[in-house]
Amino acid sequence: MESQPASIGRRTYLKALGVGALAVGGFAGTAAAHPSGLKGELAEVRSATAKYNNLKKALADGYVQVTPFFQGQGYHYARFDLIGTVDRTKPQALTYGQGGDGQPVLGSIEYLVPKAGPYATSPPDLFAHDDPDHDSGNHEHWEVVDLGENGAPFLVWALHVWVHVHNPAGYFYHSNPHSLFNQ
Repeated sequence: MESQPASIGRRTYLKALGVGALAVGGFAGTAAAHPSGLKGELAEVRSATAKYNNLKKALADGYVQVTPFFQGQGYHYARFDLIGTVDRTKPQALTYGQGGDGQPVLGSIEYLVPKAGPYATSPPDLFAHDDPDHDSGNHEHWEVVDLGENGAPFLVWALHVWVHVHNPAGYFYHSNPHSLFNQ
């Protein structure tokens, strides 16, 4: 999603710089709280969602099963009240694989952000881009998914983040070859 550079005047640039400085000030607290970049942010997400290793806790918090078993992803559980919010520590969906004992195993969390408003043309930027292994799947790989029903489209940006089960394709790859997620 590359944007074409625009030709702008000096005054427009300086105004934008001033607005940008104000915006950066609003986010400085968040950035300062996570100085370790991508690895720290992934650890934050893993910690915030660790309780969902127990599916009963996910159900108690309002997650409901929304898909059958999908190859490479497992079962999806979603919280519809979170769709439309953008908070790295509160994913809209969780994916569970099937353990050898038949028990669910939390694999990834998934963000579902409506492709509208500020995200009509590009998804939110949730994670740092400081991983030197950028080309190995350790960068955000958003996909557009239609969650609409009865012929009414509802397009969302979808991003899987494999923070609970290792994915050799990378944290942000949409599917996982691990046997837990492939039947």
